Formats: sequence, C-alpha cells, structure tokens
Amino acid sequence: MTLHQKINAMRCHHCNYTHNIPTACENCKHPDLIFLGQGTEQIEESINALFNKYRIIHLDSDTMQHKGKLQTTLQQIHNNEIDIIRGTQSRLVYHLLDRIFFAMNF
Repeated sequence: MTLHQKINAMRCHHCNYTHNIPTACENCKHPDLIFLGQGTEQIEESINALFNKYRIIHLDSDTMQHKGKLQTTLQQIHNNEIDIIRGTQSRLVYHLLDRIFFAMNF
C-alpha cells in the first residue's frame, strides 16, 4: 500500500484498491504510525520549487490512467513542449531516447 497525500488515501498499485489512511495500528490500536520513505509527492514538490521556470510533467501509473493521456504526453515531449520529465515510468524512457538528456528513476 502506498500513501497518496493528494487523495488522502492509501492505494494498492497492484489491484488499485483504495482505503482511508489509518490513524492507528489496526491490530493493537497504537496511534503512533510512521510513514517512511521519500515519496514521489515530496520529490515532486522539491523539483517544482527548484525548477519552477521549466515546463515539468509527471509520469507514473496514476497520471497515465486516463484514456489518451500517455499519447498526448508523448506528443508534447516530441514537440519540445516539456522541459523536465519526472516520475516512475522508466519504461517510457525507451520511447523518448532521442529527447532525453538525463533520466533518474525513483
């Protein structure tokens, strides 16, 4: 399960099951939950702050779910309408090799 702050929920990226963020351990009811990791949403905020003058797009399984979104995004990239691509869809890099200067998968 992955915490998604934008939708204020937990989501499974395998089956897309979504539920509320727990406020305590479901077993012992202890309230001190710690969410670990440098999530993509925190990285997104940092990148946007550092490179706010550039046209940035985010590619991941969540943002590419809408019909036609991937094709539209690829067209924008090929038309040089996007300066920075961030995300977790490293397999898309192979479609864009002639356009990418640097790629980092997280």
